[in-house]
Amino acid sequence: MNKKEEYDYLNDLNLLEIPNMLKVGFEHYIQSNNIKIKSKSELMKNLDKFKKDNAGV
Repeated sequence: MNKKEEYDYLNDLNLLEIPNMLKVGFEHYIQSNNIKIKSKSELMKNLDKFKKDNAGV
């Protein structure tokens, strides 16, 4: 029985055309909050939430 491979969000994150500071901050946010990303749509949803919550406004 093969174990289902986990989604590697880092590959898709690195392909996004966003500033590197945002990528690094978002990656730290994911790791420090133990967020489990299972798909690209989930990655984008969490990225939008991160940008909205951490806008500094």
